[in-house]
Parts: sequence; structure tokens; C-alpha cells
Amino acid sequence: MKLSTATKVLAVVLGSAIAVAFVLSATVVTKADAAGYIFTRNLTVGSVGADVMELQKVLNSNPATVVSASGVGSVGMESSYFGSLTKAALAKWQAANNIAPAIGYFGPLTRAAVNAAAPVITNLPAGCTTPSGYSTTTGVPCNTAANFPAGCTSAAGYSSTTGVKCDSSNSNGSVAGNGTDGTLTATQSSYVSSGITVKKGETKDVVAETLKASIGPVTVTRAGVHFNQRPWLLFSQVTLHDSTGKVIATKTLSSAADATEITVGSDYLVTFGNVNYTVTPGINPDLTVGVTVLPATDKIPTAGLPVLAGFDTLRTINGIGWTDTISAATIGSGIGGSSFTLTSVGSVADIYTRVSPNSALAHQVAVSLTQQTTDVPLGTFSLKSANNSSQLNTLTVTLASTTLSSGPSAAFSNVRLFDASGVSHGGTLTNDGTVVFSNLTIPLSQDAWQDFTVKTDVTASTTGTGITVALNGATGIVVTDANYGTATYESGTATSNAIGLTVNAVTISGASMTLGQSIGGQTPTGYAVNGTVTLTNNSNNDLYVSATTTTFLTQTVTVNGVASTTVNTNLGTLVSSASPATYAGDVAGVGYDIPAGLQRTFNFVGAVRGTSGQAVVLKVTTVNYGTTVTSNTGSTNTAGLDSMIVTGQF
Repeated sequence: MKLSTATKVLAVVLGSAIAVAFVLSATVVTKADAAGYIFTRNLTVGSVGADVMELQKVLNSNPATVVSASGVGSVGMESSYFGSLTKAALAKWQAANNIAPAIGYFGPLTRAAVNAAAPVITNLPAGCTTPSGYSTTTGVPCNTAANFPAGCTSAAGYSSTTGVKCDSSNSNGSVAGNGTDGTLTATQSSYVSSGITVKKGETKDVVAETLKASIGPVTVTRAGVHFNQRPWLLFSQVTLHDSTGKVIATKTLSSAADATEITVGSDYLVTFGNVNYTVTPGINPDLTVGVTVLPATDKIPTAGLPVLAGFDTLRTINGIGWTDTISAATIGSGIGGSSFTLTSVGSVADIYTRVSPNSALAHQVAVSLTQQTTDVPLGTFSLKSANNSSQLNTLTVTLASTTLSSGPSAAFSNVRLFDASGVSHGGTLTNDGTVVFSNLTIPLSQDAWQDFTVKTDVTASTTGTGITVALNGATGIVVTDANYGTATYESGTATSNAIGLTVNAVTISGASMTLGQSIGGQTPTGYAVNGTVTLTNNSNNDLYVSATTTTFLTQTVTVNGVASTTVNTNLGTLVSSASPATYAGDVAGVGYDIPAGLQRTFNFVGAVRGTSGQAVVLKVTTVNYGTTVTSNTGSTNTAGLDSMIVTGQF
């Protein structure tokens, strides 16, 4: 049977990653709530973020404009991805509210109308007087309501009804006892640039690491940061927060007792105790440490004081109560390692660059075979003018790719730079991939990150992999300092997540794998395994997957951490079942048809087998598909498969 439009998963124009080096999922599903929200940026197909989820909640509040009748995008299951269903629902909302043209683009007119109808936020976060901008004291966004415990009206003191501490900023809920065996990894983050300069009295982020949970959510219970200088002589406070601005913990430094001397003269540890920060699969936050430099310290020489910093071991707990540690970094290098310089001089603008947290994750773009595909986001960057405000005059980026069916100037046209207000600025593209945006007069406020998105139109039938856009912070930016001084530019290149261009785009959702009953009685020789995955065909032609499980899904097996091909562990020989059960293009025992624009769910039944003392891990790494029922391979997707992993303990 065919699916109705209401049951389709978000049709992805910017979907999942084909680039092997970037394996992340762009869709995050959560339950809706009734809190007010103020929108601050334009949204269109391919946009990713919490504001997309809030927009879907607005649309779902009216039965005439719901995003989806069921599944992802339906009431209570709003997602953070702006796809074709969101566009269609928004167009209906615009038409009903007399906004023209009603084309499903969330621009300044629609944003103003939605904001005007939003409930007033009365419990603003500390340091906020309006829902606009960011807190002057904590840095958190002002457009979200502060969530205080019952009996609290602010973060100060204790609840009048429960007695709990009103400051809930250090907790987002432990996962202990939820039954999932989650794991956590930490990797180097570009959220904070190494080599920055921090003046007396300034507060700046100095080191960051990216956290990624797999299988299930994991709670961080303790964190710390190492410095190679005595921190209590330099900083009044050290703050731990994430990339959304959420403050996780703070540590006031007033004496040597507030740090631990690991190595005399070269290694000092500041520990954040009683941390309760949960990382959820699919949401990869940057754990960030900021410092507030003492305004009157005499420990910073005229020439400046180099400081090294690095994260200490993280302690974690998962949903089955297992505790773990994430290995410590060497200060100044390794996971989260960074260096910065303390100085008491310098007031000219200092320009920082990074890949924006709002930048789309690695994904595929479905390109039309017959006509131009317009407004394809290539990447979003953030610029910050530290020490002083400035004006952006020129921005130069470089397009690169692993493969591209034609040269950049033939594949792309109408390359534009969109600033934070949604205004577009045309660029000049050369065939070496260089794009120059010149004659700009965009103000950069002091010490505030501002997003810039690069978009392009793609020529019909263009294909490619590993397509990125890069911004060199030292050579790709020209600004005018507010005092007409010579601005400084922090070195380093920010490179967007890769995209793939294909006429055969498949996205993955609902992927999972679980252990079932044991095989072999009280001394198991194996465990049943059940797996499922939903594929959505975003192209304009039918796509096919093999009925043979090992051809359909690339699977890996490890025994006690060593790769193995001899253990009888897999998801079975053939696909167990499909939903819908049949399509016209199916050939029994050969392959399954996924019609253009539709989705299909596949189920698998297999086993993990081993002997006493073995830990056998079965993992799915890749979905393979093709353009005919017999040629059902040739294209791949790796994003969205993090939960397809199980471990059998024998």
C-alpha cells in the first residue's frame, strides 16, 4: 500500500551525510511544551536547530497547519529539522494569516507575526530584561523561559514548598535507572579557538571539547580543567557551560585551596563537583570552560602571560548505573587542549571565527535531474569582534569537494552570504572554488557571535561528495575597527560539515538494535538480536535495497575489542519483514523498492554468538542502496546509525 502524505517522514532536501568523514544525525525529536519562544533568525529548508522545533510546535498548535499527522513532526514529536513538510505547513499558516507570498519561507515578516502571537515570557533568565539577546551575567539566550523548581521564582535561595535549591542551572536530569547502556566519547572541539588573547577583567571561553553519546543518554557527574599557571592568582571565577550557553557549574577562586596542585609550578586542577549534565544521542554539545580574569592582578607581565589549559577526566553514569571515566587530556594539547595569552593591553577589534552551532550537520542534498536546485546551504560560520566593535567589509571562503561532476563555476551559481538579519549579499565565484563577498558594511557588535550562512544554487544533475566551505580566520576576513585601528585576526580555518549532492538521496531514521532472549540456557552461547531501520527516498526516482541483509547493511563484529570475521554474529540472512509489506518494484529474495518520495521500514532478526569470557559487539555502519532491484548497491549512507549496536557478554 502507498503511504499518505501525512505519514511521510520529513522530505529532506538537506538530509543525511554521504561524506564518510562526517557521521552525524540532523534530526532530534522531543516532546512539545507550552513555553513561549522568540524567534531571532530566518529559517528555510535545511535549517537545523531548537528554533525549528519551536516553529513546528507553533504550526502543530492549529489542526489546519500541522506538520505531520503522525510520527516525526507530529504533535508531541516535533523535530529540529526544517524539511518539506515543515515548509508546506508554514505556507498554510502564512496563507491563513495573510502573509504573502505564502511559500513556506520563514523570513522577517513571518517571524514578526509569529513573535507577536507568542505568549509573553515572564520568568526571564538572570541577566535578561527582554526576550532578545543573551544574559549579561550568564550568557544564556534570553528568549527561553527560566525553569525554576516548584516553589521558586528565581535562582536564589531555596524552594518554599520543597526545600530544594532554586538554582537549577547545574542540572538537566540524571539518566541513572532509565535502562539504556549508553557510552560517551570526547573529541577535540573547534568551538573555542586556541591562541586567543584575554585581557584583565575580561570573561572568555578558553577551552572546549565535543561530547557524543551513543546507544543511550549519559550523565556527566564530575569535570575539571587543568592550567599550567596558578589559577587563583589570575582568575576570579571559572565557569563550565555548554555551547547553548547553559551554565553547568561555576567555581569561585579566592585562594590556593580552590585548586589542586598536581605538579608544582606547572599543573593545577580546578574541579567542578556535583555536576549533573546529560548528553543525549544525536545532540553533540561542546563542553566549554570560561575564565574571568582578575581586573587588578599583578601576575601578568607587560609582554603577556601564556597559559595552557586542558580538560581533566570526566566521570559519567549511564542508564543502567554503570560509571565510567573519559581519559584526561594533557594540558595544552589532546582532548579539549588549548592555549591562550593573558594581557593587560590591546583595545582594537580581535576577530574570531568558528563553525556555527547552527550550521547544518553532515548531510545529502537531493538534486533535481531536470532543473536547478535553489538555496542550498553550504555552511554557517560565526564571527565575533572581541575587545571592540567593527564592520565586516570582505569575506572570502573556499569551496572544496572530494568529487564533483563539474567544476565549481559550472556546478554552482548565485552564491550568496546571508547575515543574521536574513539579508543576502552576492559573491563572486571562480572555478578554483574561491568565493569573495566584497563591499560589505555589516556591523559586528563587540564580544557577540554573529552567524553568516553561505547558500548557492546547484545546476541540474550535479553530483558530488565531501563538499565543504572553509573560512580562513587570518586571511579570509577584512573588517574596519570602530576606532579605525588595525584589527587583529585569529588564525585557524573553520570548515563546514560536508554535504553530498546526489539524485539518489536516502535518509535514515528510527534505527535501533536490541538484544533479545538468550540462546543455550543458563550458560548462553548466544543472544537473539532484533533490528529496525526506516529509509526515506528523497529523490525523484525509485531506489532499491537488497533482500540479503549483509548486502543491505554493512556490519562489523568485534570480540574483546578485536575485529572478527569468524564469529557467527549478524542480523540474519534475509530481511525479516518490511512495512509497507510490498511495493510493485519488489522482487522476492532479491530486493525491495523504496518509491520516490516515500519511506519504508525494514526489520531484521539475527543473533550474537560467543563463548565464555568474550564480549561480542555487533554494529551496523552503513546502509547500501542502488537504482534498480538487481543493482541495489553503489550508494551509501552512514548517518543516523549510532543506535544500531549491541554487545553480548559471555
